[in-house]
Amino acid sequence: DKFLEWRAGIAQQPDLQPYPTVSDTVLTHVAGKIPNTLTRLSQIKNFGPAKASNFRPDIIRIVLANNGATPLFQ
Repeated sequence: DKFLEWRAGIAQQPDLQPYPTVSDTVLTHVAGKIPNTLTRLSQIKNFGPAKASNFRPDIIRIVLANNGATPLFQ
């Protein structure tokens, strides 16, 4: 659910919608693999270069801060 909170915050930015930003499918893959490095994140299916350049620092920060304490995405 941390990813949903993050995506909702991203959607508040002008000209961005939450689902086109990072889809449920991508968040499901990320939550399942729990990539804790930029290299591992770049190996996630459907996480292309545009998403990587825009969102990888945020996603890695969420993964590392969460440390398995709560579900990242359900």
